[in-house]
Parts: sequence; C-alpha cells; structure tokens
Amino acid sequence: MRVLLAVHGFPPLQNTGAERAAERIATWLVSHGHYVEVFTIGSLDQDIPHVVTTEQGGFRVHRLSFNSHSGNEFLNLYDNPLVGAAIKPVLEQGNFDLMHMISGYLLGGQAVRAARRAGLPVVITLTEFFFMCPRLNLMHANSSLCVGPESTEKCARCVLEDKRRYYYLNEAAPVMADKFWSMAQNTDFAQRKNQEVQLRQQVLHNTLEQVDLVIAPSRFILEKYAEFGYAHPRSIFIQHGVNRAQDVEPVLASETPRRMRFGFMGQIKPHKGVDLVVEAMKVLLDAGRQVELAIWGRSKDDPEYYRNLQRSARAHDAIHFCGAFDGARVWNVLQEMDVLVVPSRWFENCPTVILEAFKMRVPVIATNMGGMAELVQHEHSGLTFAVNDAEDLRAQMERIISEPGLYPRLQQGIPYIKDGSEEIEEIYAQYQSLLAEKNQPVA
Repeated sequence: MRVLLAVHGFPPLQNTGAERAAERIATWLVSHGHYVEVFTIGSLDQDIPHVVTTEQGGFRVHRLSFNSHSGNEFLNLYDNPLVGAAIKPVLEQGNFDLMHMISGYLLGGQAVRAARRAGLPVVITLTEFFFMCPRLNLMHANSSLCVGPESTEKCARCVLEDKRRYYYLNEAAPVMADKFWSMAQNTDFAQRKNQEVQLRQQVLHNTLEQVDLVIAPSRFILEKYAEFGYAHPRSIFIQHGVNRAQDVEPVLASETPRRMRFGFMGQIKPHKGVDLVVEAMKVLLDAGRQVELAIWGRSKDDPEYYRNLQRSARAHDAIHFCGAFDGARVWNVLQEMDVLVVPSRWFENCPTVILEAFKMRVPVIATNMGGMAELVQHEHSGLTFAVNDAEDLRAQMERIISEPGLYPRLQQGIPYIKDGSEEIEEIYAQYQSLLAEKNQPVA
C-alpha cells in the first residue's frame, strides 16, 4: 500500500502528540513493507516559500516552509493556497492509494481538496478542535475555557482578542469589554472578522464532508464535534497506543512511598495548568508533607509563564524545574515519578502522557473533563479534580499521600494500554476496508 501522511509538524523538528502519532504510523507501515511519504510544515517564518525533501526512517519527508504573516494571516492557518500548490506535485508523483491527515491544522482544506482531485480516499485523525475553533483548543485568549462555537460573533471576538489592544481591554475591564463588543458588532472591522470566521467555518465544514473516514483517539472529541454540527457519518474511535522501551520496567508498589514524587510532563503554558500543581505543592510542603515535584518541559514554550512559575516556587527546594527531555527518555523520566499530574484547563483529547504513565503503572491525577476524565477513572486508575481548582488538586494529592492503601490500589486499577503496533493495525484495517469499498486493490 502507498500512503501519504499529512501533518502540520513532524519529528525531529516537532514532537507533540499529532507529530508523534504520524511518526508511529509511518514507522509501522514502512516496517511492514508499505510505501510512505510525509507532507508537513517546516517553518512559518520563511519569506520565500519552498519545500525541502529529505529521507528519514525509510520514507520521504516533504517540509513546506513559508511566512504565515504574509498576506491573509487568518486564511494562511487553515486554507493557504501555498499548501495546495506544494502538495499537488507530491500527490502526482507518489501514485498513492490514500492520504491520511493527522489534525488538519495548517494543511486544512487545501490538502484535502488536492487529494480528492487526485482521486484519493482521505482519512483524518482528529487530535484537537481545529475544524471548529480558530484557536484550536476551545480556549479564549485569556486561557478561560470555551464550550464551543455557539455563534460566529463569539468566535470573531475571540480571534480579535488575540490582538494586544483587545486582549488587555478584556483583562482589565471584562464588563466594559462586553459592552464594547456589543456596540462594535455593526462596525466595519467586526463585520469583516465575522465574515472571515464564517468563511472558515464553511470551508472546514465542507472539508470534513469530503473526507471518507474520521478517526478519533477519544470518544469525547467525537461527541464535542457532533454537539456543534460537525459530526461525520463515518467516524471511529481508535485509542492511541504507546511502545514502552524494552529496557525499562514498571514497578508495582505494595504500599505508599515514604516520600511521594509527583511529576508534570508537557508544554509549560497557561492552558496546561502547571501553576495549579505548583500552588497545590507549595501548600503541601508548607504543611510539612514529604513530597517533591519534578516539572519537565521547555522554558521557551512561554518564557514569561515559565519565569513566573520559577519565582512562585523559589522558596521551595522540593519543586524542581527539570527542563526539556528527548522523547526516547520519557520512560526514564516516568520511572522517577510515583504520580503524574495532568492539570490542563482545556479539553484534552487523548493525552499521550497519560497513556505513557499508565504503561509504566504510574497513577494519574487529572482534571475532571474531556479526554482526561475519559482515560483516568476516578478512584480506580487515578484521581480527578475540578478544573482550575488548585485546592481540589491539593486535596487529591493529600489523599494519595495519606489515605491507607489508596496508592497501591490505584496502581492495580490501571487498565491495559495497547502497544503502538496494535493501534496502527486497527488503523491499517480501516485503510483496507476503505480501499475495498472503493474497488481498489488492497496490498
């Protein structure tokens, strides 16, 4: 089988969930004798658009670079003609059987339409809320949670509040900001943004309709898409799989560790809620609890937020900022944790970090919403707490420290997590079924 994988980033340049999912698929397909190419985005700050093609892991990777600020910046993030022009020759020369897009961010309608013109079936894996949310993650510019795209005007305001002058108005005087936006709806600038958002919704809704199959790593994301009119008639739930390093084995505890080691791994950004676990940990330490916290993530994700976290934790030596780590070291990092904390403020889809922790038999304390609550069964494989509630998080951390028998019971309750090969076998079976329906030969 010949497969083109399309994704907004790809290792080693980018290493978050969607990129790693694409890499898992590419690696498995190649190892099983299939032909793979990857089309991705290399950089968004290059004035002269260009594609660089390299060989990586037994397959070709085509990286398109361009300046996302050139021309219509809003359009560039979901329907950039440069994407269509760059992927067209890849499709023409590759003689592919199908295209599988991971996420859709940056590639959007252009890549799907190009594949359809080439006569290819298209599969999309949803990894966030790109098709229904211009900010991808259903969060406002001030990091507050959004339930969904209830109106064009609401989304247009949210997009505009990414600009500094509107952002600070909402931060300083939210009541005044509400009045301002109510009066501004008839102004030219607001009407233009409403029209831009409406066009985005139309293009991406149409894009999903052209897709043959939608794969979702969580049931939650399918429900959220359906709630706002983005349901696809052919959708399937396939949870991510992860491959634990063979030289790292989990250890089952028979009792609660004397000094509980909590950990965070991921992007150090406000929507990830790292400040919540820092605040909870400070209260535990001030109360004399034998605990420590290791925070793993890059300082450059949001340098100001990172510095504020460091300042907040300065008086507490048991809070460690460990920096970034190579993806291959994830198992060693988890080996040094007793509990992983996932305190996100947004609707996480299927956080790979939770699956990785479970693969190491590490219980998880997570926010009680979205894909986090779907994975972490409260009182069974971990504990959950109310969104944005540092006190509730502290209470759950306190429980796991002091409640007799709770920690080993949670370890025992961790479910089986499939290997990456099991996940891709399920995806490949969908490829075969799709091609059979299209009356194409199946390799």
